[in-house]
Amino acid sequence: MQGILEGKPYLLFDGAMGTYFAERRGAAGVKCEAANLTLPGEVLAIHREYIAAGAMALKTNTFAANTAVLGCPLEAVLDTVRAGWRLAREAAEGRALVFADIGPIPGDGDSVSDEYLQIIDVFIELGARRFLFETFAEPMTVLKAARYVKSHADAYIIASFAVHPDGHTRAGIPGSAIGREMEASPDIDAWGFNCISGPYYLNKYIRTLPAHTK
Repeated sequence: MQGILEGKPYLLFDGAMGTYFAERRGAAGVKCEAANLTLPGEVLAIHREYIAAGAMALKTNTFAANTAVLGCPLEAVLDTVRAGWRLAREAAEGRALVFADIGPIPGDGDSVSDEYLQIIDVFIELGARRFLFETFAEPMTVLKAARYVKSHADAYIIASFAVHPDGHTRAGIPGSAIGREMEASPDIDAWGFNCISGPYYLNKYIRTLPAHTK
């Protein structure tokens, strides 16, 4: 990461791809991640705009690339993942890091667990060595996925969790408990909170956490 960071003590990511995509003309009625295949030029242009605005890292447009959200067969999801990786890489062109972005897959059971692993396999096969598990509500799925990634590749993993202003996720788990799980895991390189609360409430909540979880 050194070439991109240039001694900076932070890594500035791009913004909310889904929100920005929905605001752009011509994007109405198209699911953001599906646009990797149907509107690749639009996705590529957004990636490049984020870099032009100063982003040092791009997330692949794959946060909700899963069968439950896209409503398509798994193979179509994996094609969407492949296209998302290629577009982010093309946009980055050595000017930004690329993180394989994986969000929570709605549902429970072995089929959901297997879907995570197949998505991870595709990313690793494509050369992904930086992963972002984003906006999760519980730690176990992330820990299992991170362990799987680290057992198959020398990767850097960031995990982020969504907490309400009261410090609990939508699953009712305190952010402080999640922090302890993340700190104890050898497979998580960095972690934090995102989404739902906004920066004011997140900053307020983070100040209440014990020092070892900050």
